[in-house]
Amino acid sequence: MSLVVCGIHPSVNAAYKAKATELNATRWALYSKLQGVETALSQGLLRETI
Repeated sequence: MSLVVCGIHPSVNAAYKAKATELNATRWALYSKLQGVETALSQGLLRETI
């Protein structure tokens, strides 16, 4: 998620494709994990990178 927030990749899918071998996880597992991330955490990450 930080790769997207920092503008390194335009989307979560693009970041996944670039790092798929390093992640050693399926796309489904990644999106499932992201669904559990609280909105406040996402907002804080964005706020700290601007």
